[in-house]
Amino acid sequence: MLSKQAKAKLAGKQGYNDKPQREQFIKMMGTCKILPNFLAKYFKCEKTKDSYYIKENPIGDYDVDLGILRKSDNQVMGLVEVDYFRKWTGDWWPYEHTGVLNRLLRKEKYHRGKLLPYVNISFNTSGTNAWLSDKETEMKYRIVNWYIPEVDEWETGRRIRLEDAIKIGKWAV
Repeated sequence: MLSKQAKAKLAGKQGYNDKPQREQFIKMMGTCKILPNFLAKYFKCEKTKDSYYIKENPIGDYDVDLGILRKSDNQVMGLVEVDYFRKWTGDWWPYEHTGVLNRLLRKEKYHRGKLLPYVNISFNTSGTNAWLSDKETEMKYRIVNWYIPEVDEWETGRRIRLEDAIKIGKWAV
């Protein structure tokens, strides 16, 4: 697992502030047909007469970023974790040749022990494109370590094959 110093270095200028990604998620819910359609089905919000809303920190500070809640009773229907990959500066995934998307083990605490649907969304730096994976897909993969040369340390998580992740945003239209 990465040291605090390594995490800070990899987070870049934006640091741990994911407010821009939270805003991009909300924006993308209205501009990308794939995202709201997938979440409505996965969070079991489709084919109901209920209304839903997005809430930041639905379980509390220092936990998962966003939740989709039912308006009638404030029931959390699903959880959304957002981040960005600072090296993904263009429209196209720069690591297509690897065929994988990394999901960090330390983020699993956001859904472990919770009986709620969970998705992890990784945006490019401009917030126009992203990869989405759900917890059921992530749990199919074994836990591995990979080397990060920028900080000369190892990270732990799951490496999801791109064909098992979902493209959302402008590139997915």
